[in-house]
Amino acid sequence: MTAATRVRARERPVGRRRGASVVVAVLLGPGLLGACAGAGEDDEPTASCDRSACIDLPITEIEQISGLDLPEGTEVLDSSYSAFQDWNLEATLLLPEGAEDPVAASEDAWDGQGDEEGVFRTVESSLEGGRLTLEIRVFTT
Repeated sequence: MTAATRVRARERPVGRRRGASVVVAVLLGPGLLGACAGAGEDDEPTASCDRSACIDLPITEIEQISGLDLPEGTEVLDSSYSAFQDWNLEATLLLPEGAEDPVAASEDAWDGQGDEEGVFRTVESSLEGGRLTLEIRVFTT
């Protein structure tokens, strides 16, 4: 690579989508990297991550990304997070018996419509044996 090529490469504008993904990575990345790095002070389980995706996210990461305040005793049955130009969180959560639905108390709309920041939220719920199961998805496009 010549010096002129290096200069031109540095002068290329960064596209808007790439810039947005960098912002998301900066905002969410430290938390996810921390989740993947190892158990925290309270020995909370850690996520298993590769270059652009994580599975088995701790409940605190799911709360942070989704904006939900989950009741104590909530179990994470399945979870994944991926990011490239956009990001996607999917989780299946089992709430304790008699717990209130945290989606109903959320200030965010969970109707599949994007908010002013371009974040979409969907939820499917089912009640079995007095316990509410939530299948949530929070993502950008």
